[in-house]
Amino acid sequence: MPAVRNAGASPTGTTAGSSSRSQPAYGARVVIAGLTAIVIIFGVAVLRFNKAADVATAVGSVSGIVATLVGAYFGIRGATVAQAQAHEMMGAEAVGGPKGAGGAQEPEGAGAGGAEGAA
Repeated sequence: MPAVRNAGASPTGTTAGSSSRSQPAYGARVVIAGLTAIVIIFGVAVLRFNKAADVATAVGSVSGIVATLVGAYFGIRGATVAQAQAHEMMGAEAVGGPKGAGGAQEPEGAGAGGAEGAA
């Protein structure tokens, strides 16, 4: 079945009535906070440790945790947006159905046991 797009939807998935400015840019804040944490840890590690292996160990452990948290944020955010769009589309189909969905309705009298009821 071809994908049905809301008539007022833009390629990004937002409708004409909604604005991306209505939601704060938490994604940018999360990425900036993660990069800031990694840079601070790197600076502290360089000042504290003399061996490159010690610096790499300190920065590697923190960057792995930060990357996991940032990835989880975007994964949950993406799933939430997709779920909201799916619910929105299901609501539109329940009210009026997708455009061009003719022929999907049963003829009158052909309900449950239509062939048996005619005999």
